[in-house]
Amino acid sequence: MSESIVDIAMAPFYLILDSTLGVLFRLSGSEVFNVLFGVFAISTLLSGVILYITARIIDPKEMKSLKERMAKSQERMKEAQTKGDTKELNKIQKELLQVQSSMMSMSMKPMLYTMLPIIVLFTWLGRYPVLVEAVTKGGGHIVKLPFALPAFGTQLGWIGWYVLCSFATSTLIKKVFNIEY
Repeated sequence: MSESIVDIAMAPFYLILDSTLGVLFRLSGSEVFNVLFGVFAISTLLSGVILYITARIIDPKEMKSLKERMAKSQERMKEAQTKGDTKELNKIQKELLQVQSSMMSMSMKPMLYTMLPIIVLFTWLGRYPVLVEAVTKGGGHIVKLPFALPAFGTQLGWIGWYVLCSFATSTLIKKVFNIEY
């Protein structure tokens, strides 16, 4: 089988990930535990890194100020709608667009720093032999939940497990370190 240019370019990164994060998939004699814990640990680590970068880049005071401006503008917009004042409504809509644009710009900055490492990590995870084997053995999933998630059901593949773990750990990390933005 021939390797693509992307595979060749990514090989050094995969070797680094194999030797560092690959350890998380070989901690015990239980393949199921290793896979679940490995994805959980990586999701926790990546969530922490993303939250740290985001907290360092986004100014929480400025973000709070923008959110307050947005809330006030929305209240003014309701009043203008009630009064039928289309001139004021147009003015407020322009203000809202400006505030939303500022918020979006501020929120996108951390993504510029994290997107490439996330792509590399996810590509590596999708090809990591232990994980691929577990997904194959599990018929496409690695987790059977005791409850059903809307649109997902009771079975999750590694990406679903990653998202579930990431959501939970991000929330916990934000609470523990009092991160707001």
